[in-house]
Amino acid sequence: MTEIPIDTHLEMFAEHLAINERAILSAKFGDGKTYFLNKFKEKYSKKGYYFITLYPVNYSVAENADVFEYIKRDIIIQLAEDDILSNIDFEKIATSICSWENAKALITYLLTFLPAGNFYAKLLEKGEAFIKKYEEKKETYKKFLTNIELQKGSIYEHDAYTKMIEEAIAYIQRCLNKKTVLIIEDLDRIDPAHLFRILNVLGAHLDYKYKENSSSSNKFGFNNIITVFDYDITEHIFHHFYGEKANYHGYINKFKVHQPFHFSIIDVAREFLLKYIEEWCYISPNTIKGCTSKYQLYWLIEKLSVRDIALLMSDIEEQIHDKDIKCYNPSNLFSSRSSLTIFIVILLRIGLNRFQIREYIIDNIPSIEQLNLFGVFFMTDSWFYSQSVIKYRKEDYRIIKEESSGKFISVHFTKAKELYNSSSIYEDISTTIEHTIDDALSYVKD
Repeated sequence: MTEIPIDTHLEMFAEHLAINERAILSAKFGDGKTYFLNKFKEKYSKKGYYFITLYPVNYSVAENADVFEYIKRDIIIQLAEDDILSNIDFEKIATSICSWENAKALITYLLTFLPAGNFYAKLLEKGEAFIKKYEEKKETYKKFLTNIELQKGSIYEHDAYTKMIEEAIAYIQRCLNKKTVLIIEDLDRIDPAHLFRILNVLGAHLDYKYKENSSSSNKFGFNNIITVFDYDITEHIFHHFYGEKANYHGYINKFKVHQPFHFSIIDVAREFLLKYIEEWCYISPNTIKGCTSKYQLYWLIEKLSVRDIALLMSDIEEQIHDKDIKCYNPSNLFSSRSSLTIFIVILLRIGLNRFQIREYIIDNIPSIEQLNLFGVFFMTDSWFYSQSVIKYRKEDYRIIKEESSGKFISVHFTKAKELYNSSSIYEDISTTIEHTIDDALSYVKD
């Protein structure tokens, strides 16, 4: 199956992240968000990015105060699996632990879910020493702030788990020289009631600059935070819940710096197909999109899924009998697998039958594109060898023949710039057009 290329869109998204600390990746449900992100992570993990992906659909049944605890837990697990935590500074983490009970709770909690590894062993070995780093904060205001920072679910929370994540993220940025990106996926899989509850929790934390000397305003110090959902559909849901006068754009601004980055793999797939037709069959996208006859080809293309388009473009030449076609001049041969037969296969796979294909090509494709589509198939007619200019539909066209080792390898047409004596021009190739289509159809398998 042909893979739909999205490299250009991946590069555009990387440029978008370069100027947006917070970004929204917007796409309709089922329109390739996960595929896009997987390709992005695959490509840019090799180009100085470190990714952590969260799936808040797992938090939809949790209490508000618990949501960020689950988020921290999932981040810590991913950091541990990548063996990042064993490199962090325990002394800095110790300063965020304000009692023996908190230290014990931290160690006990981490040991319940962390996978076996370097950090797990280090935690067991250094637990007691880790706790002894604590120094009692005596100033009343500091104790007050500390209590708030340790409060579960608070936007000001800055407990040991938060500190651990901060140090791990700083290590990745400083020592591994990588940009850190937090991706919050699948938000449009959450039912509306839970969607805005979780967005409210996330928004409260993201909107709070937790650390004055931080180079990033993002929670935990991530270089970028990406939230993933359908921007337009979410707006409709928002107004349904909060009323038409509620300010959606003001609400959603905390998740983005500039405009959302819109992506649709189905749009990319359609453009890929149109570009292929233009490159191999010389028919412009405007010709296909602009057809208003009963054969509205683009309407048929719009009905195709991404999988349909990928299958349509796979092994096209295998549906064409591979023959060397003899020309009017016996010294010349050309392959049956040419622009005309390729286009016929595409039309068949889109859904036209052979009669419709014949009619569509004759009635709906401009003359110059038609001539170039037929190209080498004209070599079976005598006039091709005797004329340099032909007339078709009252217009003059010059024949451009490319040769190699005495053989024609390609044939193209361009509008003649000067007037020619009609007696020196092959007058009418309309019948040639019709029988050439029939010839080409004979080389295409059903």
